[in-house]
Amino acid sequence: MASLSSKLATTRIVVGSGIFLGVMFLAVVLPVMTFTRASNEGWSAIVGAAFLMLSVLPASILAIYRPLISGIWLTLVGLLGGWTTSWNPYHVLVASGAAPDYGEAIGSGFLCVATVALGLFFLITALLEWPNLKFNEP
Repeated sequence: MASLSSKLATTRIVVGSGIFLGVMFLAVVLPVMTFTRASNEGWSAIVGAAFLMLSVLPASILAIYRPLISGIWLTLVGLLGGWTTSWNPYHVLVASGAAPDYGEAIGSGFLCVATVALGLFFLITALLEWPNLKFNEP
């Protein structure tokens, strides 16, 4: 069984990584996705990507206080983003007959997997009653 200090250290690293990932989503990925948006992208891809990009940073900060809520939030946002990124190439292929961009789907899928992994860490550690960072500072 892991000690209290190792649990706190692991949680600090993951929360810090989530905050870094959220800042990178806002500073790098969101502008790139905004300027490279194709005319054949559906509303679901746009809403899913925007919701994913705007959720990681606040949810990672929330994990300091409430990891269970943050874990549920990030897991659902990651799954929504995964659904929208897999739906868009299919929609483009079937509806408009254009060649789908699977590279975009794979890249966006990676962002969704990272978000779901972060959310599952917060969710599982909250259910296992790991110490809360805010109330267990050494």
